[in-house]
Amino acid sequence: MKKIEQSNLLNSEKNREVQAVIMFADIIDSSKYAKFGGLRRYNRMVREFHKTAQETIDTYSSIKIEDEQLEKRAYGDEISIFFYSNNVPTDLNHALHCAVQLRNKWLESSFNQQVLEETDHRVELRIGIGLGKVRLERSIWGQGVTAEGFPIAQAKRIEGRASEIATKSKILLQATLIEPLKNINSGLKIGEPITIDVKGIGEIIVVPVEDYQELQRKYISELNAYSKEISPEDQSYLDYTAGSFEPNNPYHLFFKGNELFHQNMLDEAVAFYRRALELQPDFVRGYNNLGMALRRQGKFEEAIDQYRTAIRIKPGYGFGFVNLGVALKQLGRLDEAINAYQRAIEINPNDSDGYNNLGAAYRRKGMFEHAVDQYKRAIDLNPDQNLFYSNLGEAYALQGKWLKTIDACRKSIELDTFNDEAHYYLGLAYENSDQKNGAIEEYIKAIEVNPEYTEARDRLAELQ
Repeated sequence: MKKIEQSNLLNSEKNREVQAVIMFADIIDSSKYAKFGGLRRYNRMVREFHKTAQETIDTYSSIKIEDEQLEKRAYGDEISIFFYSNNVPTDLNHALHCAVQLRNKWLESSFNQQVLEETDHRVELRIGIGLGKVRLERSIWGQGVTAEGFPIAQAKRIEGRASEIATKSKILLQATLIEPLKNINSGLKIGEPITIDVKGIGEIIVVPVEDYQELQRKYISELNAYSKEISPEDQSYLDYTAGSFEPNNPYHLFFKGNELFHQNMLDEAVAFYRRALELQPDFVRGYNNLGMALRRQGKFEEAIDQYRTAIRIKPGYGFGFVNLGVALKQLGRLDEAINAYQRAIEINPNDSDGYNNLGAAYRRKGMFEHAVDQYKRAIDLNPDQNLFYSNLGEAYALQGKWLKTIDACRKSIELDTFNDEAHYYLGLAYENSDQKNGAIEEYIKAIEVNPEYTEARDRLAELQ
């Protein structure tokens, strides 16, 4: 197998050890996108992550930090920023600001907008801040833009080293750094989320950890130690992105089809996928993506045939069952969709999205209690996904359980104030609980987020 060549290293004249506040960020579930999305999707994600991080740093450091007080490094989908002005409270404040800005920019990135359209959730970051000594030997930026980080994510080596308390909407903060922010050191519990007020940001939630720098070292050591061999498909992608196109290479045809798909040139994409499958009839992802293009064209039966072919070739192909369930649900074949989603969950029982999909199918079938059970399972696996709470709130609303609707929707809004569905169903619950002013306020918020929200406009007009 061909080895990946090392990225260019930008050698620095610095060669000294300093005490620094370290901000470390990585993409949660990068292994999932590496495994199912392939090298091309992974690389796009990493490129945009690096770009977003660079924009965050440039924007903030241009007005706040001298160049000689900051160093950045990137290892695949892991990024480290070192702040070393010799003033720990100041450096910590810089790190917290950059952490919050980085997460906000990432959640609104074009990559996340596309993922949101496809899956109804965003790709989140895990961010940690710690204090330790670092040697300013070299700056590394851009590693992983081709394939350096991909095998790591694909093998789930890094994911397995993640802290058990690393949840999706919180910042991990080394416990010894909390006292400069707030005098709560007495009684502080490792792993217990606390709210702190940061000047210039406001209140944020942090999770105290003993030593985040050690976790960072484990990530980097795994990355550097792991063999960077790649598959023929991944090597084909590297050749393709370098400008090579072989008309008889099924992978090149597949990649071209993906490009056309994302440009919404569906007829052309379908033609390239079909040609790729003629050359490689056992190409599972080819059938899956052809099904996605056909489904977007409204050709649901043909799409279902492609998904079934992918599953027949690879019975453990979870994505195939998920997409099969989506197409069946769109056709109103809910029992079959439920069976497909259940099979996807059997393959990947820890996939919170799988339970959410199953809950949506039950909800559409009118089996609201079953829907509630599935949404609760999704929340158990991923308690920081606002969409799961708003879906749970909707399921309660459809049963007239207004107090439970209020609790679920409030939790959703706490996690994401821009969830129009959560505001709408919270308004509906208030309206049915004789809280007219609260209902009006929530309907207005739903409309502010989504001006095309007809139901919210109708309810608001009824109350005013």
